[in-house]
Amino acid sequence: MSEVFEIVPAPARAYWVIAAIGALLAAILGLMAYTAYSTRFARFELSREGLRIRGDLWGRLVPAAEIEYAGARRADLGP
Repeated sequence: MSEVFEIVPAPARAYWVIAAIGALLAAILGLMAYTAYSTRFARFELSREGLRIRGDLWGRLVPAAEIEYAGARRADLGP
């Protein structure tokens, strides 16, 4: 003869913790997907202000005074 013991169900708080972890992982995955997608549309703009990089979440400007023009070379980034 065997005995069957019921397992006490988890409290509702445990489900909220699992949901929060899932939401955090989904947000991180979404951010990584957006970053990977946005790299396909990155732009580099050269002006008197300096080199501006656009296409990701933050973008940035490298001031013209910090660019070393003497070591610059032309690069073909096409396919």
